[in-house]
Amino acid sequence: MEKIPIYLVLCTLGFCSVGQGTAFITKSNVLGYSQLIRQWENMPGHHVIHFTDAVTGRKNYIGITDIFNYSTYVQVTDNGTIHDVAVLDDVAYFCGETATGKVLLGWVSLSDLYGSGTTASLYVDTNMFVGSPSGIYSLENIEVYYDASNLPRIVGYGKCSSGYVAIEYIIASIIINTWGFLPYVPYDMTLTDQFIVFAGILPSNDLVLHPFKKSVTLDIGYAPYYSYTVGSATAVEPYSHMRIVAIGHDSVSTVAYRLDGGVYGMTLRTFDVTNAFVTNQLPMLASYQSVFPYRFDAIKDFRYNAAQRVYTVLQNYEVALSDYHDVVTRIDFSSGIPPIVQSDYLTIADQKMMSMSLSDSSRYVVYGYDVWSMASVFWKDFVIVSGTGPCLNTAILPYNGAASSPFNLHAEYYNNGTINRMGPVPNTANKIWESITTVCH
Repeated sequence: MEKIPIYLVLCTLGFCSVGQGTAFITKSNVLGYSQLIRQWENMPGHHVIHFTDAVTGRKNYIGITDIFNYSTYVQVTDNGTIHDVAVLDDVAYFCGETATGKVLLGWVSLSDLYGSGTTASLYVDTNMFVGSPSGIYSLENIEVYYDASNLPRIVGYGKCSSGYVAIEYIIASIIINTWGFLPYVPYDMTLTDQFIVFAGILPSNDLVLHPFKKSVTLDIGYAPYYSYTVGSATAVEPYSHMRIVAIGHDSVSTVAYRLDGGVYGMTLRTFDVTNAFVTNQLPMLASYQSVFPYRFDAIKDFRYNAAQRVYTVLQNYEVALSDYHDVVTRIDFSSGIPPIVQSDYLTIADQKMMSMSLSDSSRYVVYGYDVWSMASVFWKDFVIVSGTGPCLNTAILPYNGAASSPFNLHAEYYNNGTINRMGPVPNTANKIWESITTVCH
């Protein structure tokens, strides 16, 4: 009888892995390097995917899938790198760089991909900064929203020889606005009701939130950023990886790694950016921390379901000594601050998970590939049951509150630029169809 509480204590401390739950694991005949998956909210149960070819890793494809039966996709570039994909209504937008060092931005019709035709409308712009003095060669991250005129507007940040700049691409105009150079390294971005919010790290290693107003273009001269000293004399945070997600209205949450006196951890911090541009204080509302039994490697995706009050993190860490796994960590606040957080990972070996999206019924879908066959792999969260499931294992981490941190306002003025662009090249791409089969359930 005494073994039970001892086992529970060990699990609470994060030193156990047990069988858990069930899920759908499916595989596609598509061969290549799976990269990104995004929810297509207009078509429940369907997702947008991005992958590259298995030979060179330079041919890029965008497609849609129901993850159970089929994938339909088109080739969007022949020789380049796509860093991000964003979906607005029935269009998938993508960004990156060409092999010749030019910014790449494009979009493809999801309605065409879903329809019965053999081609899909495709627009690609690789000449937006040709001849400009900006030196921008890569667009790293984008979000898309409808502006006051109900027209899609692409915002994001790009890389140049001197650092990073904010970029705004107004599709209905011939104008590109740039804003920079940013005094921090941006790691992620999100959209709230009123703001575009960048999250980054200063050279001092302070955490940065940088809101921009949706209601104005980026040709403004003033946009303050806010920094938070979340580290200490013994702790480094953010530690190389950080993500941000909108959680409703104008509140956001960040997740970051922390190294404190040789102990590895992960912090979740919540902020209210409602009064950006009004006050010199954007309050940190709460902070929480989990501690890893060993080391961590990477945060790959970060999602939030407001209805269930659940955060979902796709990351890679050691579930046992020298045993790294791609895991999905769920932080469930539906009943208050959770005493533990649960990480699920596949029982099938050699499946490299790359990206995660929320799905129908607030479930998640993880996208990756088999490292030997290069076949695409989909991991659909299905249902939590008691007992051992055939598809997933579970690791448990303790969870607790963490101290808040001081914050500072930085009001900066930058040299902004407005660039006339040539516009995207319209094209059509041939559709390819592949079937999907179930591997585990």
